[in-house]
Amino acid sequence: MKLNKLAVCCALALPVLYGCNSNDSSDNTVVPPPSVTLEFETIPTVRNWEATEGSYQVTANSRIVINPGNTESTLAGITTNISDTAEKFQETILAVTGLNLTIETSDTLRNGDISLTLLGNENDELGPEGYKLKVGDTVEIEANTNTGLFYGTQTILQLLQQDDEKSRIARGEVTDYPSLTERGIMVDAGRKYWEVDSLKDVIRQMGWMKMNRLHLHLTEWNAFRLDSDNPELEGLAALRAYTREDIAELEAVAKLNHVVIVPEIDIPGHGKMLSDFRKDAAFECPSMSVVTGRGWEGEHGPRWNLDYTGKSANSPRSGREFMFGLIEEFAPWFSGPYFHIGTDEVPEWGNLTSCAELASYVADSDHLREIGDPLVEFINEANDVIKGLGKQTQKWNWYERSPISFDADNDIRIDAWIGNALDYYTEKGYNTTLTGTPYLYLTPGFPNTMPNPPKIYTLEGSASPDMTGVKLSLWADTAYKWPDQQLEKLMVTPRTVTAERNWFGAHEDDSTFDEFLERMDTIGGAPLVVGEASAVPRDNWSVMAVSSEEIQRGDGGASNLFSGRTDSLWETRHSAGYDTYPHTVDIDMGDTYEVVGARFHPRQNGADRLRGLIGTYSFYVSEDGETWKMIVGSSEKDGSFSYPGNYVGRDKKAKTIHFEMEKARYFRFVAESPFEEGSRWASLAEIDIFGNKVGDEPVTVPESTYHIRSKADLSTCMRVDREEGDVANNDSMKMGKCLNTDDYQEWLTVDEGVVDGINYVSIRPVNTPDQCLDVNFNTGGLVTWDCHLGDNQLFRVHEDQYRYGYSTIKPKSAGNCMTISGDNNDDVAEGDRVSFSGCSDTNKKQWVLVP
Repeated sequence: MKLNKLAVCCALALPVLYGCNSNDSSDNTVVPPPSVTLEFETIPTVRNWEATEGSYQVTANSRIVINPGNTESTLAGITTNISDTAEKFQETILAVTGLNLTIETSDTLRNGDISLTLLGNENDELGPEGYKLKVGDTVEIEANTNTGLFYGTQTILQLLQQDDEKSRIARGEVTDYPSLTERGIMVDAGRKYWEVDSLKDVIRQMGWMKMNRLHLHLTEWNAFRLDSDNPELEGLAALRAYTREDIAELEAVAKLNHVVIVPEIDIPGHGKMLSDFRKDAAFECPSMSVVTGRGWEGEHGPRWNLDYTGKSANSPRSGREFMFGLIEEFAPWFSGPYFHIGTDEVPEWGNLTSCAELASYVADSDHLREIGDPLVEFINEANDVIKGLGKQTQKWNWYERSPISFDADNDIRIDAWIGNALDYYTEKGYNTTLTGTPYLYLTPGFPNTMPNPPKIYTLEGSASPDMTGVKLSLWADTAYKWPDQQLEKLMVTPRTVTAERNWFGAHEDDSTFDEFLERMDTIGGAPLVVGEASAVPRDNWSVMAVSSEEIQRGDGGASNLFSGRTDSLWETRHSAGYDTYPHTVDIDMGDTYEVVGARFHPRQNGADRLRGLIGTYSFYVSEDGETWKMIVGSSEKDGSFSYPGNYVGRDKKAKTIHFEMEKARYFRFVAESPFEEGSRWASLAEIDIFGNKVGDEPVTVPESTYHIRSKADLSTCMRVDREEGDVANNDSMKMGKCLNTDDYQEWLTVDEGVVDGINYVSIRPVNTPDQCLDVNFNTGGLVTWDCHLGDNQLFRVHEDQYRYGYSTIKPKSAGNCMTISGDNNDDVAEGDRVSFSGCSDTNKKQWVLVP
């Protein structure tokens, strides 16, 4: 039996517990059950556990008992009621145990009851989020706040979920409270739109692991994800954006899981979408408009930065007023006490001094001394606006990297992500959260920006009490077209170990990290997580046959294909002699389904070179495990993986295929050939199957839709030149102001397969998907036409050809690129035509597909 190192702070090892008691469901008397062994393992690890002999058992007669007295508590500005905590516990314990417990208010307990007592700040040791847990004939949870009570219920639920019978818990007493107050993750919902239901699941997983801050990065250089009905902001929101009603839905789930949502509007840098929408609010000087050589996505602009100077005799700017207006518009949407304003990756040093707007503004001022001071002044004025709305400002570190004569207001909370910012800000007394490279950034698509879970496990951080937390940040720089579930599976391990680090504290070394991973797999994810509605559940999957798996030197078993996390892999044998291609795995789904699609997740890490990448594959289904039907073969359009990027190590988007409905209980994946010639080793991280149980409502696999926006002006979108009716043959393309209400601006890209290593797509108007974009060979113009998928209807969306973050769009039929007609300047006018001409790095030949 593996012992959990629970009482590390006391330097004690847990005893093995034998024997347990159960409650007879008829009269609640205690009788000795068969001998069992129970462990007390949770994530995060509890701070102190004192074991006693035996076990508690929950039965159908058990009650959730609310102790009379205190009912409400307020934490992080949000007031919660004990009845909500009890009802959430009731719902979740039903999901775990199948028992629908009643909720009663009483000061008397019966055997088998679980009581919730709100102390009302009577226990200084527990603090605002800690709890005490006494497990005997009853379970008693005490806490100063409803948040502490909620965390106590999560401990109980984790223990029940590990028991084979889902009913027993080892007896003893727990005193538990967090090491750090800010225990969060950041999700980049600016570059990439996350479905509301996916974010709800993220929140549920956070509550399960006692994490309390969801930082939503809601804007980026290429997208603004908040959709207001304010007519002055019409056209600003991306095609897929969150309404106030969406935010209210998220907040309701967050409140039940005691998670505070921290919204971020990233200003004044990363501001191209905002600057294109309000060009008068942008810097005009070239050094702040078009940044070069920094490697920031979208930096080549134009209009990377909003003008953050204030008004003076020589600088009558309007950027600050526009940015403050955005804060005033959207901060009230969120109930939490924080609002994040970004402020990172603003050009520095030489870029600042060569900007006439900045230089004249400093010269006009009687209190600005250094060229970096205007940014600090802007931050402090934004802080005043945010405090006027009853909230506290948060921001990324950055301004300290330029010459300054004063600092930001000390009541601003700092996310330290680069340089020596943690020491800089904690020494000055700022509340500071540690996040950033190289350990805490998850940026699929970049080398060396994947988290290091063993490092997080032992991460010391700062001894300063002003270090408030450790934050995992998930960025979507090159992954904004990736499915939510692929990124969710990437998050599982680093998010879980970050929860451990924040609550329990840094472990002395990583010698117990493998045990931690085992515990993570044993406990599993949060109950009530919805997941993908179209995905076949994987609870009963099993490996029926596998031709090769690496199980001698490492965990490369084929069952990793349905582990739920992409840091576990199916790897073919490579320790005792390689097996050669093809490599085959057959999986039994445990029941018969009507399947309509599949998704294959390549391995992901931050190495410069990834071994075991599969080049071509085939996919089969079977009802009986004997007779197989090929759905995709290596000679078919979807039988190849495509790995875009400038090096083999570029992390990979999952490969999704759609097909006509087939009844199947079994499926077979065959790695037919390697990506690199001569390789014998294959690897794959995960497989998802889409479909429904026979007799259930048929499912469809949703497709992503896009605005096709011009780099020259991201506020303009390509549209079909039509005012009403179905799109028809020979309709031409023109540019117009981006509007979510315009059906003729919404496009669907359909994967049409890999030819000579290049992935081609067709581009179709969403309202008439049997029409395709078509290059007219006679005129060179771009029109719509009935889809026939000839070379003039297949396009390569070539990311990174000229500028990081932007794409050229090339037809397979020729080397020309899609371009906006007209003069060569960067102005895009309503009605400008779209055609094709020679490729170059000019702005009117580069595009951004924004979902």
